Amino acid sequence: MEKLALITDLRNADVYRMADIYKEAPEELQADKDVVIAMVSMHGSFIPNSFKDDPEVALAAVRNNGRSLEHVNPSFQDDKEIVKVAVQRVGSAISFASDRLKSDREIALLAVKNNGNALK
Repeated sequence: MEKLALITDLRNADVYRMADIYKEAPEELQADKDVVIAMVSMHGSFIPNSFKDDPEVALAAVRNNGRSLEHVNPSFQDDKEIVKVAVQRVGSAISFASDRLKSDREIALLAVKNNGNALK
């Protein structure tokens, strides 16, 4: 399987089938960061364990869906730039931020701007 074909298959799959397609791909493609970023850009809730510590992958996931903040490495839940992107996409993603960032004025305002009930 070629890299471009795999990325196309991942982008066209629903989230349930996407995980299977990824797991069935050759190991060298599973280890390819471009493949993983393409995948999490479509379905950010599935982040392979080997990429959970990668800030680019975390950012791609939350850009797709702010609620993907729940699935990233906890250190990224305390990364202001990643959390900002998440709450700008989905205000309620603030619930997955670190306690420090939940009380950050800028983060809180962004979350409420996106969703007036984000802090409830």
